[in-house]
Amino acid sequence: MLEAAGHPVVVNPEPKLAAIARKRGWAIENWSKAKGGPMSTLAVSTRRTGTRTPPPAMSGYWTER
Repeated sequence: MLEAAGHPVVVNPEPKLAAIARKRGWAIENWSKAKGGPMSTLAVSTRRTGTRTPPPAMSGYWTER
């Protein structure tokens, strides 16, 4: 697929693809996480606390089963 591109660029390749890219003279770029994005993922518990009323920020999150 990359051979069909006019200027193939491999981004964050796995070792096998990186080797192929080097052999064929393709550009290789390693991108890290963009600045300004979230510092870490937000952990959300799926454990019920015994209440059937979710907090306002989570309304619609749980469904009755």
